[in-house]
Amino acid sequence: MAVLFVNNNAGVVFAACRTVLLVLAAILVLAEADQKPSALKIEKLYVPEVCDAKSKIGDQLTMHYTGTLQDDTKFDSRSVTLYRHVIY
Repeated sequence: MAVLFVNNNAGVVFAACRTVLLVLAAILVLAEADQKPSALKIEKLYVPEVCDAKSKIGDQLTMHYTGTLQDDTKFDSRSVTLYRHVIY
């Protein structure tokens, strides 16, 4: 009977340690994910002074983007058409 008590107690301790380690790992992952890239640059080349047309669900949006590295090497450039089925 004493052996069963020790085994059950060891299982509880193991489960508690595992839970603590999982919580600590989750905190570390969330802390790392919260950091923003320092060199991210977003440029708006054209912004109208007045914009009466706001997009809504069901609209079709077209945009052009160019992705570049820090040394200005272009790695992606395309025109994208999105159909607004969700709010973003």
